[in-house]
Amino acid sequence: MADFVSDLIARIQGQLPEMDEEKALRIESDLRNLWGGDRPYIGKTKFDREHMRKRDMRIFHDYQRNERPALLSRRFRLSIRRISQIISEQKKIEKNRA
Repeated sequence: MADFVSDLIARIQGQLPEMDEEKALRIESDLRNLWGGDRPYIGKTKFDREHMRKRDMRIFHDYQRNERPALLSRRFRLSIRRISQIISEQKKIEKNRA
């Protein structure tokens, strides 16, 4: 079985021949630093962005009402790490609105 990150980089380079090796290595390094050692979930279907935006807003709203990330993780069937990422992203969005 091929390494997921190596496979992804090879596919991107196949579609974007202008991507040089230095950029590919930088992307690979970023991915490995962010996801190394984890088992990321890769869905079989693509969620539409509007659905995910609304879901993320619901997660953040519930978090603001003092719901714990562990509970949100179970409720939305996402990892605690992903819940934390969504909360962080939503905080940035809120800050930029102000």
